[in-house]
Amino acid sequence: MIKLRVVLAGILGGIVLFLWLSIAHMATPLGTAGISQLPNEKPVTEALRANIPNAGFYIYPGLDVPLDSSRAQRQAAMPAYLTRYAAGPVGLLIYAPVGGAMMSPAKLLVELLNNLLQGLALAMIIALLATHTLRAGAYVGFAAGICAATATNVSYWNWYSFPTTFTAAAIVTEIIGYILTGMAVGWLLGRIARRAA
Repeated sequence: MIKLRVVLAGILGGIVLFLWLSIAHMATPLGTAGISQLPNEKPVTEALRANIPNAGFYIYPGLDVPLDSSRAQRQAAMPAYLTRYAAGPVGLLIYAPVGGAMMSPAKLLVELLNNLLQGLALAMIIALLATHTLRAGAYVGFAAGICAATATNVSYWNWYSFPTTFTAAAIVTEIIGYILTGMAVGWLLGRIARRAA
């Protein structure tokens, strides 16, 4: 059973993380680092609209056989695919044919709930420590931040050619966020423990 003090510390940590990520993405260069805009956007988006009817996550070049085809079919298509891949262009496309609100209340709520979950997880870890301090929270937050920040970002950089600057900025943003979250959690758990004593 999770103790109330851990839940409270997790909520505080999640709010701190949400605020930091908001600041990092809207008020610092970290939010746009490594992102480029499409040159000749209008003809590109018109071609996308004319050729891709469904929202999805697309990779190109494609294998030219359905992804659910047999292993033998995929292996037969592989030499031609590798030739096309080597020649380029290669990339990923996350596509939605219809737009919407960029920062809707629903998206902000999902982000907040995600950050609260992360704060709770960090609070559960920090609660296991013998001492609850700002410093201990920062230390655990740093370690957890490294795990969280590199788990996908480095793989996406390595395998899918995400820009180095984008990847580095994402890693720095997440590690700072986890340090701040850990500090908030460590501070509140320590304060609660001192009051109980």
